Amino acid sequence: MVTAGVMLSTVADLQSIIAKNVRSYRESKGLTQQELADLADLHRNYILEVEKGSRNLTVITLEKIAQALSIKPERLLADEQQTL
Repeated sequence: MVTAGVMLSTVADLQSIIAKNVRSYRESKGLTQQELADLADLHRNYILEVEKGSRNLTVITLEKIAQALSIKPERLLADEQQTL
């Protein structure tokens, strides 16, 4: 669906984009899933589910993960990652 020149994604598309981005940013920073979970005050299994695209995140959790990765939350939603 396109609205005002912006492509809107389905929930499944967004989960897939977030999954790819969380894993990519985590790996680029040399963090394990456990280390990211500790930094974000989340359980390791939660991070695993996010990276598998099977977890429906809240905005608060998205913010926690972004802060733990030292990035802006919108970077996790970007379909095409900018330079890490």
